[in-house]
Amino acid sequence: MVKSSGKNWLTSSILLFSLLIIAILEFA
Repeated sequence: MVKSSGKNWLTSSILLFSLLIIAILEFA
């Protein structure tokens, strides 16, 4: 259960990081 939760957090973190990079590139 802990592993699954951690994996979900990691996936969400990667998605948010990707969106942040896209936003920066859009405004750059």
